[in-house]
Amino acid sequence: MIDIDKLPSTLTELEKQLRFAAVIALTRTAIDGQKAVREQQEKLFTLRNKWTQRGVRITPATKQKVESEVYLADWYIAQFEEGGSRKKPKGESFQIPAFIREVAGISEKKLIPKSKKVSVLSTKKFKGKRTFIAQMKKGKRGLFVKTDDQVNPIRLLYVLQDKDIPIKKKPFFFKAVDKAYLHNVEKHYDKAIIDAFKSMK
Repeated sequence: MIDIDKLPSTLTELEKQLRFAAVIALTRTAIDGQKAVREQQEKLFTLRNKWTQRGVRITPATKQKVESEVYLADWYIAQFEEGGSRKKPKGESFQIPAFIREVAGISEKKLIPKSKKVSVLSTKKFKGKRTFIAQMKKGKRGLFVKTDDQVNPIRLLYVLQDKDIPIKKKPFFFKAVDKAYLHNVEKHYDKAIIDAFKSMK
């Protein structure tokens, strides 16, 4: 039995524990959603490294804000959820993808900016070797670099796009997160409540 004099403090403690249980449940469910999205990415995309999967992140719930979220840090991958097209950069500029930066061995402090004029970008070096722009088949142009490989002495780093790029629809995010929420939030909350009650004894 609960001492009637201690009832107010007991109820206050119970409210705190229930709120804390919700924080734990939501955060754990967000982690489940994060894992589900990363698994979907592996199924639908050709992943050259872990960069894209690392971009799937969560915001944990807190006592102050009993909310949690799963989100994408990389703007470009989100475009695949609905599909559409990616506008080419204005002028003669283009983006160097993260995986190319890693292959080139460029440190985080020396990453090539997202968009640079071709004339400026072509002065950059990859692994100590200067890049150059060259015409390709079908009228396309590419950013190349010479290598020490006798079989492939010239390596294509990136293709310059002269028109909008179509993005094929590959839903991978919302359904995966919703499914993870529906399957896991209740069990996480039940367990968190049981643990909370045990701590009050």
